[in-house]
Amino acid sequence: MRIAIFRLCVILVPSQLSWASPAVLDLSRSHSVGDLKRSGLAWKEIAGGTGERDFVFENQEVTILLPVGRSICQRVELGIVDTKDGLLTRLSMTGGVMPQNQAFQVAMGFVGGFDLPTSGLLEWDERNRGKQFGADGFSASPGLAYFPTVGISLDSSMNRLYPWVIRFEVEWGWREQRDWNEERAWRELPTPATGQISLNPPSGQTYDRKDAFKETLGLWLAGAIFLLVVACGILLKLRRK
Repeated sequence: MRIAIFRLCVILVPSQLSWASPAVLDLSRSHSVGDLKRSGLAWKEIAGGTGERDFVFENQEVTILLPVGRSICQRVELGIVDTKDGLLTRLSMTGGVMPQNQAFQVAMGFVGGFDLPTSGLLEWDERNRGKQFGADGFSASPGLAYFPTVGISLDSSMNRLYPWVIRFEVEWGWREQRDWNEERAWRELPTPATGQISLNPPSGQTYDRKDAFKETLGLWLAGAIFLLVVACGILLKLRRK
């Protein structure tokens, strides 16, 4: 329940906290709790999660190093780590809000980075283009073709101007990959042509979810001023009579 509340807050509530120094979480050779604690992440342990021990971190630029030279960089508003027996079992990171075109470009970078088909993403973009609230989300993953299991999802931000957030997830311990580890991944998986993938908006901008509230407030004020002008005009006419 506590994890669910964290997720809801990062979607609905504009962040007021300062940003921590950038961190690098090296999961290229192992995925232990020790790796997490050595990473420079501003983590804190919480109760009420799904793992044996659960950690969260907020408002931090994070680079995740993965096997065979892959890396993921994201400006993270909320990160959640589940662990068991001293090992990470799941890592989830959610970034900031962004408009449709930026979310599409980020997803295209991930899809291209893992040589995945682009048809589903192109169809998603066509369905949602120009909508203030997306009709549906999108997810992509190389599945069992990579270790550990990684994927992204484009989720609704519930924000009219910037309708999407990018969530990146890593999972270990799938039954189908029980014989895999980082050493085997380095030995058997191909080295990517371009291993670095950024999940930040290509525009370089940081979009503020409060912009939508400011625009709405401006419309309300404009409407109130218009009604006030109309009312004053009516009063003047009445007084002249």
